[in-house]
Amino acid sequence: MARKLTEYTIRGFSCGCRVSGTDIKTCGIAYCPQHKSAPDLYEACKAQHEAIDILFAMLIMRDKKFFPSKSGKKPWEAIKQGNKALAKAEGKNE
Repeated sequence: MARKLTEYTIRGFSCGCRVSGTDIKTCGIAYCPQHKSAPDLYEACKAQHEAIDILFAMLIMRDKKFFPSKSGKKPWEAIKQGNKALAKAEGKNE
């Protein structure tokens, strides 16, 4: 008769993720909701960033004097924050 192995948490993290298994060789990761949704959040961020780029391009075509960097602090800071987050997620900027 095969012995039943007990699964236990090897390490828990403050976010809610945990590494568990029957021993160090047979373990897996249970992701918290935030980390589980990371791929979807990345794709959404990328899509929104592309949409904002298109909208800024449309504004530039209507008004040749329009500069995204002079469109107010919040829009430009959001663009920079998006660029930084995407680069980090793609391993381009640590």
